[in-house]
Amino acid sequence: MPPAHRQNFVKLASIFAGVAADLDNRQPAIVAPELPLIEVIALMSQAQGQTCPWPQIEPIASSTERSPATAPIQQIQWTLAARHRAVLVLNLAGSIGIITDRDLVALIASQTEIHNLTAGDIAIEISPTLHLSAQQTAISALAILQQHQIRHLPILDDGGGIIGIATPERICQILQPVNASEFRAISECMTADVVSATPTTTIGQIARLMSDRNVSSIVIVEDRQPVGIVTAGDIVTFGALAFNLERLLARSVMSTPLHCLQATDSLRSAHQLMQAQNIRRLAIVNSEGNLVGILTASDLLRAIDPWAILAEMESGQRVRLDDAARERDRLERTNRELRTELAKHERLEVELRQTCQLWERQARELAAQSDREIATPTLPQTLGSLQFLKYALDRSAIVAITDRHGTIVEVNERFCEISQYSAAELVGKTHRVINSGYHPPEFFRELWAVISSGRVWSGEIKNRAKDGSYYWVATTIVPHLDAQGRPFEYLAIRFDITNCKRAEADLQHSERRFRAIFDGTFEFMGLLDPQGNVLEANRTALAAIGANLADVIDRPFWTTPWWSHDPDLQGQLQQAIAEAATGRLVRFEAKHVLADGSSMTVDFSLSPIVDDTGRVVMLIPEGRDITEQQAALRERLQAETARQESEARFGALLSMAPVGIFQADIAGNCLFVNQQCSELMGRSVAEALGQGWVKAIHPADRAWVVSQWQGAMSTDERPQHYEFALEYRFLTPTGRVNWVATKVVAIRDERGEITSYLGTIMDLTDRKIGAQKIREQAALLNIATDAIVVRDLHSQIEFWSHGAEQIYGWSATEAIGQTTAHLFYPDALPEASVQTAFATVFERGAWQGELHKNTKSGKKVIVESRWTLVRDEAGQPRAILSVDTDITEKKLLEQQFLRAQRLESLGSLASGIAHDLNNVLTPIVGAAQLLPLTLPSLDERNRRLLNMLVESAKRGSGLVKQILTFARGMDGQHTTLQVRHILAEIVSVARQTFPKSIEISLNLPHEDLWLVNVDATQIHQVLMNLFVNARDAMSNGGTIAAKAENIVISQSESAKDGEYTKVPFQPPVGSYILISVTDTGNGMTAEVLDRIFEPFFTTKETGTGLGLSTVLGIVKAHGGTIDVESQVGRGTCFKIYLPAIDSREAEPQHTGQAIYDGKGRLVLVVDDEVAIREITKESLEAYNYRVLLASDGVEAIAIFAANYHSIAVVLVDMMMPHLDTPSTILALQQIDPAVKIAVMSGLEPDRSAIDRCGVRAILTKPFTTIEMLQMLDSI
Repeated sequence: MPPAHRQNFVKLASIFAGVAADLDNRQPAIVAPELPLIEVIALMSQAQGQTCPWPQIEPIASSTERSPATAPIQQIQWTLAARHRAVLVLNLAGSIGIITDRDLVALIASQTEIHNLTAGDIAIEISPTLHLSAQQTAISALAILQQHQIRHLPILDDGGGIIGIATPERICQILQPVNASEFRAISECMTADVVSATPTTTIGQIARLMSDRNVSSIVIVEDRQPVGIVTAGDIVTFGALAFNLERLLARSVMSTPLHCLQATDSLRSAHQLMQAQNIRRLAIVNSEGNLVGILTASDLLRAIDPWAILAEMESGQRVRLDDAARERDRLERTNRELRTELAKHERLEVELRQTCQLWERQARELAAQSDREIATPTLPQTLGSLQFLKYALDRSAIVAITDRHGTIVEVNERFCEISQYSAAELVGKTHRVINSGYHPPEFFRELWAVISSGRVWSGEIKNRAKDGSYYWVATTIVPHLDAQGRPFEYLAIRFDITNCKRAEADLQHSERRFRAIFDGTFEFMGLLDPQGNVLEANRTALAAIGANLADVIDRPFWTTPWWSHDPDLQGQLQQAIAEAATGRLVRFEAKHVLADGSSMTVDFSLSPIVDDTGRVVMLIPEGRDITEQQAALRERLQAETARQESEARFGALLSMAPVGIFQADIAGNCLFVNQQCSELMGRSVAEALGQGWVKAIHPADRAWVVSQWQGAMSTDERPQHYEFALEYRFLTPTGRVNWVATKVVAIRDERGEITSYLGTIMDLTDRKIGAQKIREQAALLNIATDAIVVRDLHSQIEFWSHGAEQIYGWSATEAIGQTTAHLFYPDALPEASVQTAFATVFERGAWQGELHKNTKSGKKVIVESRWTLVRDEAGQPRAILSVDTDITEKKLLEQQFLRAQRLESLGSLASGIAHDLNNVLTPIVGAAQLLPLTLPSLDERNRRLLNMLVESAKRGSGLVKQILTFARGMDGQHTTLQVRHILAEIVSVARQTFPKSIEISLNLPHEDLWLVNVDATQIHQVLMNLFVNARDAMSNGGTIAAKAENIVISQSESAKDGEYTKVPFQPPVGSYILISVTDTGNGMTAEVLDRIFEPFFTTKETGTGLGLSTVLGIVKAHGGTIDVESQVGRGTCFKIYLPAIDSREAEPQHTGQAIYDGKGRLVLVVDDEVAIREITKESLEAYNYRVLLASDGVEAIAIFAANYHSIAVVLVDMMMPHLDTPSTILALQQIDPAVKIAVMSGLEPDRSAIDRCGVRAILTKPFTTIEMLQMLDSI
């Protein structure tokens, strides 16, 4: 027998001895308010195995009304598999809340999000409770439930602890209200308003229906007939299993079969069916099988008057099991007395019946006598005899006489006394006036059929007195027949047997109570006669051997299956019976074999029962299952042995542990230290106890450690598993410093109070020394500017130096643990060289090469990376050490150097090209200027075209000069001018050459612009660059707006909000000409804007990246600055600030042919270009010069030697074949040291070299006629 059964037997010795035994001794489900509601649902949906301590209860299926499908359960013990239909929520304040199936169904029906709810959020506080005491019974709990209209009542012990929950179902199981329901129909108590649904209804709909109607079950009906049921417990279980309740149909999960009764059946039959099938609900149907109601255990209890039952039970609820045999003896004596009294009444009834028959016979004889004379002598005697019989009947019997229709014509005093009606109230009435309604109409129809046929009827009738009380009478009705043998009146003689009936009911009730006690106990019990023959055996004992009472009754106890398996036990039992028959209690342990083949150790006893004379009349054999007690004893012995062994092992572990272990009390006094702990302190075990451990702490750490310890230990609210950890130093008496790490946990008693502290001390000295060395080595590594990175074989970073932080931007905290691929190549696969590096380093142990990586800011860097494979002590690869040197700047410088070399080559090439172009342009300019002289009849239009030709040639020459300036870095020629002319020219060219989808506007002030001192060609280049960039930014068309204005800078101006601004330097305070070029193109991002002035940076597919860098160089060379404003999608504005000068623009001088006159002077023109020679000759001759021509230096020397006396000026090209110009000049000077020489050059000549050669002037190609004449005139 399980321990729970044996412990509960003492409580259940009398079923109503206390609430704990009556109601529910299962441990209730108690949770904290903060428990997540989802766990509460899981708890309520799980079945729990609980040994049932109550008699005559079979297992209940988990969360279903379905009857068990298994074989009958043995009566010895069984397990109640029941869900928690309610959970108690106990908060710190002591208040009790409850969560029931119905509460959870309401939540599920409302589709409330429950994952963030706790038990405390939905628990409903329960105010009524019942404290456990000997005076409280199940009736007390029933009264409270009915008074407060609740379904769950917490049961508390003396200390306020919760020990159980009382529910209507449990009380109904205990009280078994059979007598109260014996004569009542189901229709009186059932719930007629039944909530039902069809099989196709979803469980979600059923949940909402339950919540709306506040019911715990829904009957599933089909064609008005019940086919199944769904309970709140089912829905909670489905919810815990995460079923989709909106798709789950009732037909697939409803409980079947559904047990039904008719409304006319008795409550007793309903209760018996509930107990037999272990169900809580019955469907009530009519004769056609249609659903008309539902009956629950709560409905049954509502039919009970708790105080009436209490009065009935208090008379017999205190019978102890040890007095069971004595009680049975008392009941038998009472039974014998009742039988004696009944026999007495029966004899009296026979005598009265005989008297009546005598009386009737005498009356007939008197009526038959016709001779009055003969009758006269005997009449007085007969009348006297009749008078005596009547007196006797009136004293002992209840007599009534009715006519042949049953109407009362005469009653005696006894009739009036017992019925409480007077004779006047009874005479003339029928016996219906005292009908109790107990007997059915068929009963009286049969009675009337008997007496109306002339026969005598005898039986027992229950009547009702005038005050409504009931009484029983033993009745004999004698018909009085006429001459034809037909009854003309009836004599009814009754005897009051109410007390006999009550005695019989008491006897039956006592027998039922005795049988319930006898059969309900979980112990083996029986009755033997003094010789050992079996008189009785309870169900528990019979179930153990699988026998019926008839199998063992009247058999010697030792021959029954309980003992027949062991002859030695049989002999021991016979001796015990003989000893118990002498009046002594006998007790011993016996091992029995049960019907299922299992064995059980039983504590067996034989108790003698004696009568009033002290004679042994019966023996009570009792057996208690102590199998588990013995097993528990063995387990305790084994546990004690294991504990001793564990303590021995623990002691050895403490002495051999590599770490120090100590225990301290709550005041911090050391109670125990192991050897390792004392060695770390440098003190003996005895010296370390108490406060000795404090003295061992290094003086520099002592105050801090003690403060930390006291602070941690004085914290009022420490968590359950609070852990104190600290690192500090011990100073041994020898001067050795030991670094240690201490961890301390609290030891708590069963109440949660801290009783002591247990801690460990680990030696960190070697680790600290090693860590210091590592830090020193790491510091050396961090000095290096290279990035030093250690990664494991899966490329996960283990070490990250300061150099790596500087190069890549990630801190060590951010980088360690990341993979190099994720860090350096977040958006793409690593380059192929990375895979090559891995393969090489694993194959050869090292690799070196260049890698392209991304930094934290997204910048791309190039590193010279050197990889080394790191191996462990076993020689196996463990990690990869890489040292990265940032060579991004170096690579950039290399690229710039290469570009510079290309530019130098371009400059050399440009010089030749420039010379040739200028040679081409010179005759064009000369011819264009010569034509108006030779063709004076030219109209104005042709003259304008010739002027445009001259200007275009000059602009072409200026462009050549610009290329040379950029390629060679030569300075341009600055002049004072108005920028309006340059802007107007640029706008004119742009309008002619740019796409028609681009609109170009020029905004110039009405007042005069200030003058600027600039190189016109370079400023022309700057503006043309800006216009071209604006055009390229508007592929779909747009607007370019050019503007010039006077501006005075008084203070720095900041960029507008929302705009990206790039200002290379702020112009100082002063006067400026502000030239702005604005487009409506794509605009630029902040990143692009930051780099637009970098050489070789371009966003164009075919760009060189030199345009804006050249613009910036030119503007800065003129003492100005550039301001750039740009917004993505809206456009860009470049603003150029050029310093203004305080002077007026020089008026152009118009010089005509009359001004310049060569006066016939001879000029030697030396040039290898025929066109230049010819156009120069024609131009000079037009102005009264004589000209000699030479194609190279040799020819020039020859001509000069022949004509040097008449040659006024030698005009020689700077670049000639055969003999270079400096040699030619030297040769000419050798001939005539006073010769005047001017140089023509398509390139900007080296003026210092020219000056050393004695050259008087330089004429740059292409040159105009006026420029040439001015030069000749000047020398």
